[in-house]
Amino acid sequence: MGLFDIFKSKETLEKERLEKHPEIALPNERQAIEQIEKELNISLEKLGEIRWNFVGYKLNTAGQITGIGLYKCEIKDLNRIISALRELKNLTTLNLHSNQIVDISPLAELKNLTTLDLIGNQIVDISALAELKNLTELSLGGNKIVDISALKELKSLTELYLGDNKISDISALKELKSLT
Repeated sequence: MGLFDIFKSKETLEKERLEKHPEIALPNERQAIEQIEKELNISLEKLGEIRWNFVGYKLNTAGQITGIGLYKCEIKDLNRIISALRELKNLTTLNLHSNQIVDISPLAELKNLTTLDLIGNQIVDISALAELKNLTELSLGGNKIVDISALKELKSLTELYLGDNKISDISALKELKSLT
């Protein structure tokens, strides 16, 4: 809320809020985007697709958010934005490339994710990922990961990137028959 917003009517404030992201169909999703913008002090724009170096959101034809790109947004603590991400019921793609994330346990709640990019963070423990059974694409390069045993639960994985970590035992990957 801006300095002079206290002088505006509730209807005017709501109209201004709707004008900011009018393409987002659901009010709770619009609020979630605004919460993320406020928490991270960024501006998210509608994107045609989510790529590794993008900041913004992708919509399906119904105007529902299906992807979020938060590249280099200086995120350290996912708890700051997890409640907003939970509101995005159609979220399947999440890009958190090049942040400073250590703890990814809040991501375990995002069961609909199919694509997750966590390249270039400070992640050591990936056990929370075992809950994300719908993941088909997972990028974990450039972290501090040693143990990948949690990945054996991700039977739907078709693409996996683990480069630039400290992994010595890859036996968990034997379980993943769909990997290409």
